[in-house]
Parts: sequence; C-alpha cells; structure tokens
Amino acid sequence: MRIVRDHDAYTLRSLADEAGMGYHAVRKLRRLGVIPPPYGGRTRAARFGSKHLEVLREYRRVVVDGRVTAAEFGERLAAR
Repeated sequence: MRIVRDHDAYTLRSLADEAGMGYHAVRKLRRLGVIPPPYGGRTRAARFGSKHLEVLREYRRVVVDGRVTAAEFGERLAAR
C-alpha cells in the first residue's frame, strides 16, 4: 500500500491517540509492517496521514475484536 501525503499530519503519538491505541502498540505495528512507512523519514520528523489512521482503525475493528489475527490482517493489506 502506497501512502500519498495528505493534509493530515500526525506524529506517532498523536496517531496512536487518534486511533485509540497505545503508543507502543502502534510502534510495534509499524515495525511489523502492518501500517505503511511514514512520510518524512524515520526520525522525529516522521508524519502519518489519514490513510495510516484508517488502517489502525480497521485493525482495531477486526483484530482487537478477535475477528482475524494480526498476520491475517497484514496479508489482507498486502493483497490490496
């Protein structure tokens, strides 16, 4: 999934807050490739957009609720 920069710019912490998830959980999902890389690099300048937020909200709906595993979710994203 390719992320195109949009007008929303979240830091990792603000993205986690907006998605209703913990900061460390979102960091782990980023490391595992569940959410796409940020734009702006991998430093504190890294920013995430509305597409990243959509992925995290979908993750919460289907994985946290127990509908699919994290691995299955990642496979579904890769198939898009």
